[in-house]
Amino acid sequence: MIYFINGKIYLKEKDFFIINANCIGFKIFTHKKILDSLKIGNEYLIFTYFHLKENAVELYGFLEEKELSFFEILNSVSGVGPKSALSILEKNDIKTLSLAIKNNKIEFLTRASGIGQKTAERIILELKNKINIEQGESAAHLDSDADIIEALTNLGYSKQQAKEAVLKVDSKIQSFEERFKQALKNLNKK
Repeated sequence: MIYFINGKIYLKEKDFFIINANCIGFKIFTHKKILDSLKIGNEYLIFTYFHLKENAVELYGFLEEKELSFFEILNSVSGVGPKSALSILEKNDIKTLSLAIKNNKIEFLTRASGIGQKTAERIILELKNKINIEQGESAAHLDSDADIIEALTNLGYSKQQAKEAVLKVDSKIQSFEERFKQALKNLNKK
């Protein structure tokens, strides 16, 4: 219905922002990573998903079309609503999510708030054959990330800090050592 909105950010809150497009303020829900990247007063092109509920009309927004597409795919799974789909996208980048779904890595889905074991299994079952992965992409780092999180918690960081640091590691980095070094750098930037 509304594919995108172009305008200036008027206000940011915990889970939504207001964008002023031609003197109309649109309330758009999104996840923390996108909210953190938006600057009040700057102009953005926001790709939107229109969600009609029994008692509300909501817009969900993304900076990239591919994230909107992945959101729509996640939202199509029985038991996954827009808020859960947002939570999944906040915790993982699209490439990692695609690899995790293709390789039955439930733990990457259960990181998200509101996604339990059964819902994660349903997501994998329903989406495994719908998601395309480019040739040459490897899931090797998916297994090592759990080891990196454990190593960081052994060094005294909280599990949440360790997870956030690992999520910020570039998915192109494949070796355990390089991923671990980058996660440590991410922790020391704070």
